Amino acid sequence: MKNILLCFTLALWGVSLLKAQPEGYFTHYSSEDGLSENTVMDILQDDKGNMWFSTWSGINKFDGYTFRTFKARQDNQIELTSNRVDEMHLDKYGFIWLQTYDERAFRFDPRTETFERIPAKGEAGSMAVITSIKVLSSGTVWLLTKDEGAIRVTTDPVDYTMEYVWYTDKSDVLPVSTVFDVYESVGKEWVLSNNGLAYFSSDKTSPVTFFEKAFSDEKTSEHKQEFYVVEDCGKSLFFGSNNGYVWCYQKENQHFVPLQLPASSAVCGINYLQSRSEVLIATATDGFFIYDIRSEKLEHYPASLLLPAPIVSVYKDASEEIWFEQLVVGEVAHFNPKTQKVKCEKMYAEPTNTDRSRPAFHIHEDIFGTLWVHPYGGGFSYFDRESNCLRPFYNSMTGEKWRFSNKIHSAYSDRQGNLWLCTHSKGLEKVTFRREYFRLKLPVNYSYESLSNEVRALCEDKDGNLWVGLKDGMLRVYGKDASEIGYLTEA
Repeated sequence: MKNILLCFTLALWGVSLLKAQPEGYFTHYSSEDGLSENTVMDILQDDKGNMWFSTWSGINKFDGYTFRTFKARQDNQIELTSNRVDEMHLDKYGFIWLQTYDERAFRFDPRTETFERIPAKGEAGSMAVITSIKVLSSGTVWLLTKDEGAIRVTTDPVDYTMEYVWYTDKSDVLPVSTVFDVYESVGKEWVLSNNGLAYFSSDKTSPVTFFEKAFSDEKTSEHKQEFYVVEDCGKSLFFGSNNGYVWCYQKENQHFVPLQLPASSAVCGINYLQSRSEVLIATATDGFFIYDIRSEKLEHYPASLLLPAPIVSVYKDASEEIWFEQLVVGEVAHFNPKTQKVKCEKMYAEPTNTDRSRPAFHIHEDIFGTLWVHPYGGGFSYFDRESNCLRPFYNSMTGEKWRFSNKIHSAYSDRQGNLWLCTHSKGLEKVTFRREYFRLKLPVNYSYESLSNEVRALCEDKDGNLWVGLKDGMLRVYGKDASEIGYLTEA
């Protein structure tokens, strides 16, 4: 037996996690509480536990008590070109990378509380329109553009100085005009572009390229192989390309093997279903496919099973349920590989007069396993897995517990399990969930205080049985399900 706990309490407590959606304690923050602006576009938590919020008026740091604002003002030297910050990303060195409304990139240092424009004003690439920022675990950062190539930024781990290279369609090395994604795998930094694939590695001075065509050659440039998505599927990396092609990169021999789908549209999502040794491959307009790695067979699920719109992206949750991003207001489709069923759900989305007020699709899971889903255009919900349906989260227009708009600007679950939301009702919502982790078990069901319920010692044996020593001299034994197996007495 191994001793796991010695305590002197009045009762035995057992752990019992609740599966149902818990009630939450709500805290609302606004500009009256120190938030610089009531529209929060992005949220993150740093390594020290501080919360950061990007707003239409600078970024805010929240230590649990007060907000501090960092932004450009007429009387300071901060070189932010716009105080509206739409995206934030934390790198391995503790810097926060910002994408502003005017499509510029900045690096913020929380230690010195300074902003740095990347690339610096006047340097190559400084006027490029940045559409997204990709931060890698290695510390490398990529600034992606729509059709002006991409900027690779490396940081010195000692003095944090930066070096960057701008890759465009005019580059001798890695000639690209659009980089769709960057992915790290086993020491390689893969670049997925409109002109083939490439990878960077520490043992090579230049990137290794595949499927590359010369932009100057009009005949070959029309047939360039574009790559959009990638998934690690164990022994191989699956790269999604145009015209229904998937290229499988075998890690052991470093060869590419083509997988041609019976489809003509681009591959826009790949998910590895590890428990089933299968791969889900989604195309933009030809539905999706299930590829069996062992048998190499394909099963097609036509687009008619989904919503009437192209697939933009796919998301695999912790239970390997697949969620499809499609631009249909208030609706989302999901696929259960175990039942092989597709379900389309329609949530109420508050009406709007303009496309600009139709917020983007969002999905994430928290530490409790709750899946939060915001369909394109509105309808923020949580997924009731037992009932296999989405349920409104305090925003149903027909219920009594309405608290805020069901359209969100941003949503984030921190490491403590708190849910942070900025909805179209404005301001910031913090939801702390009341989860009951304990239930009371009385060895003897007396309504009054008794020595028979006063626990003096606990230990667990190798079979997982719990031995409970009581003040009345009784030693009771409980199984893994908390049922009583038997008891021992002194006599």
